[in-house]
Amino acid sequence: MISNRQKGFTLIELLVVLIIIGVLASVGVPRYFKAVERARGSEAASILSAVAQAEERYYQRNGVYTTVTENLDVDLPATRFYLNAISISDNDLQIQRNSASQGSTLGWPAGCVNNYNVIMNMVTRIYSAVPVNCTFVLP
Repeated sequence: MISNRQKGFTLIELLVVLIIIGVLASVGVPRYFKAVERARGSEAASILSAVAQAEERYYQRNGVYTTVTENLDVDLPATRFYLNAISISDNDLQIQRNSASQGSTLGWPAGCVNNYNVIMNMVTRIYSAVPVNCTFVLP
């Protein structure tokens, strides 16, 4: 007897699978990129905390804070996502996002793609971001 039955998937079954994959991707991918960006914010936080501790040591030795990072006894680690150009002004430490680093722009506010700064107040240890609509990157 000859069988007319063909093996394989129907078009409907393939479309259902594609729709399920699309829904999962639309939920998972933005969450993944936000988690990656929060990890980058943590990198900035660890660098700024190290500089703040070095500032405190400098203050204990000299009685004043410095605005020159070369005066501090801290070895800045090689960073992947931030420039090692830390600026110090008054009580604020600021580090700039490295515009050459790769990152997703999915769902980001305008102006936050690769050009934002993370700022830490040395007194309150509160983080902020510039521009202000980039607060999702904060640790």
